[in-house]
Amino acid sequence: MLSQSVSYLAWLDSAHHEFEALVKEKLGTEAAESIDWRNPRMTCIAAGFSHHDRVAVQRLHERIDLVRYRIFDGGLLGLLLVESAPAPTSWVYPNQPPSGS
Repeated sequence: MLSQSVSYLAWLDSAHHEFEALVKEKLGTEAAESIDWRNPRMTCIAAGFSHHDRVAVQRLHERIDLVRYRIFDGGLLGLLLVESAPAPTSWVYPNQPPSGS
């Protein structure tokens, strides 16, 4: 699942206009114009994650959260943050102007 999510994130990085058009169509102009592409965060929600998923999150240069869900009796939904990796401060995202410009 993590590799598929990273693939989607790569697509988003290369398809800003298509994504913004979809957001504008579904949520309106204000929502589309408020998208901040400078520091995206990916949140993966699943019933469980492998050890390899957790290691990959720490090695990738992306902001990624792994959140495990569990459904309890009575339909109560529980969410647990399993792993979280902020992007390194020195990482410059594609299409982001350098600091100070």
